[in-house]
Amino acid sequence: MQREVIIAQRQELFRLRRAHNISDITFYEVLREIDLKEESLR
Repeated sequence: MQREVIIAQRQELFRLRRAHNISDITFYEVLREIDLKEESLR
């Protein structure tokens, strides 16, 4: 279940990025948080 949530968060983040709704800095900060959360599940 957690993995599905992380996948959905990542997809939404990339959708926002493509739509230019978030800054580069915010994109990379949130992406790093998602990556860290995903790594903690392994």
